[in-house]
Amino acid sequence: MEITTGSLMISEYRKFIERDFPNLKINDIKYLGSGWDNAAFLVNGEYVFRFLRGLFDRSYPLKAEEIEKEVNVLNRLQGRVSFAVPKPDFVGPYFSYFGYKLIAGTLWDQAPDHLSDEYLKSWVKTRSEISKAISPAEAPGLKIPNYRTGKNQQLVNEFLADNSADQRIKSIAKDAMDYVCTQCVPKDSWVFIHEDLQLSNAMVDPDAKKITGVIDWLEAEIGPVEAEFYFWSKYGLETLEKVAKIQEEYDGTKIDTQLARAIHQFYVVADYQDFKKRGFTESADRKQKQIESYL
Repeated sequence: MEITTGSLMISEYRKFIERDFPNLKINDIKYLGSGWDNAAFLVNGEYVFRFLRGLFDRSYPLKAEEIEKEVNVLNRLQGRVSFAVPKPDFVGPYFSYFGYKLIAGTLWDQAPDHLSDEYLKSWVKTRSEISKAISPAEAPGLKIPNYRTGKNQQLVNEFLADNSADQRIKSIAKDAMDYVCTQCVPKDSWVFIHEDLQLSNAMVDPDAKKITGVIDWLEAEIGPVEAEFYFWSKYGLETLEKVAKIQEEYDGTKIDTQLARAIHQFYVVADYQDFKKRGFTESADRKQKQIESYL
C-alpha cells in the first residue's frame, strides 16, 4: 500500500519532480515526514525535496512566498557561515517546492549525550553566527518578514474559546500570549533568526560534539533573539537559563528567559490546537504532554 501525505500519494510528488526536472532520473523516493507547513522526501538517497503544505492539503493556501524566502535565504547564506546549509539545486515552478543535496552528518537529536555543555556551546556559537549572517537592512530584498504572532494568536484564541479545555492550561496560555504580544513589537535590537533552531534541524559531528549543518529555514525571520531560545524550555527552566548564561558569557547578549519561556508556552498551545484540528492525534498528544509539564 502506498504512503499518502494528506490528499496526495508519493507517486504524485514523484510526477512533479519528473515533470519539472527531466534530467534527474529518480530510482527511489522516500517520505521523510511533515512539518507544520511542508512535507519532505528523499530522492535517490541523495536529494531532499520540500513541498509546501498547500500541495497536499487543498484546504490550505499555497504559500509560495515562504519557499521563495527560504530559497533567497539559503542562497545568501552560502559562504557566509562556517556550517553547512542546504543549497537549492532544484526550484519548482512558482516556488511550489525545492530540492537540495542531503547534508551529511548525524541529526543532533539522535546523537548521544546531546545536551552536553560542548553541544550547548556549539549551539550558542551557531546561533550567534546566524544573527550576523544577514542584516535587517537586507531582509526586505530577500522577502524575509519580521517576527509575527498572528497565526499563533488565532490558534490560541480558538483554544481559549473551547469550553472543554483545562482552565489551568487556559490561564497559562492567556498569560503567555499577552506577554509575548506585548514584548514582541519591532525593535532595533531584532536580528536575523532561524526561528526553529532545535535539535531536529541541526546536523552534528558526534565525536567533536559540534553543529556542522542547519536545515529547515522556512520560518526564518527578523525578530527577538528570545525566539531562537524558546524551545530550550521543553528541557526545563534550568536548561533554558544555562544556555542563556552561556550566550551572555560568549558575547554579552542578555536573554529574557521569561520571554523565551512564554514564547514556548504560546507556541506549544498553538501547535496543539493546530494538530488537533488537522486530526494529527499523535502529534497533538505530544504537544499536550509538553503543555501539562507547565502545570
